[in-house]
Amino acid sequence: MKIRGNAMQVRSQPVAAQRGLVMIMTLVMLAVMTVGAAVAVRMSVTTDMVGANLRARSLAFQAAEAALRYCEEQVISNPYTTRMLVAFRAEQEWNDDRLWEKGGPLDRALRPGAAVLNLPATIKKEPECLIRHLTLEEWRELSPPKPGTVTVESRGFDPSRVVFYRITARGFSPDYRDPVKQGNGLYDHQTAVGAEIRLQSMIRAIQ
Repeated sequence: MKIRGNAMQVRSQPVAAQRGLVMIMTLVMLAVMTVGAAVAVRMSVTTDMVGANLRARSLAFQAAEAALRYCEEQVISNPYTTRMLVAFRAEQEWNDDRLWEKGGPLDRALRPGAAVLNLPATIKKEPECLIRHLTLEEWRELSPPKPGTVTVESRGFDPSRVVFYRITARGFSPDYRDPVKQGNGLYDHQTAVGAEIRLQSMIRAIQ
């Protein structure tokens, strides 16, 4: 008696095909890891840049605030000797580059100096401020009172003795670089580097 058994055929994949599949999976994993590392580095660089910008703006704000306080004290203690704009007709004097330009023909900025303001030595460009003297009439031209507003006349004061001092201060970050001056004498502020912070206050006085 012959026993006939079924022959089983076992098909195995070629060794070369297995190695090719492993190589493809390895390359995919390396690509994923590379992309992940690049994203992590980019996020780290972005975080560092944001932190640096915040520190720069913080130092610029500190410089502007110190200059503003200094100029306020000068106006209060020495209103007749402090350098300021008088009978100036422009509405927004702080936008006139000629008034800020150091050594220029219309230079009216007051620069107390970083050492006087006790600012960090890393700040290279000293903070500065513009002080504008305004009579009551000039102030009302710029900011007309609303109907029903209590006036100085109704309070019994002489309008000619009421004056205002508008102080605009600006501070700069340690990495600040001035904008490029164009041929027409104006500055291209898009070319400035670093942070600039401007602060403003108003002082009312009776002479």
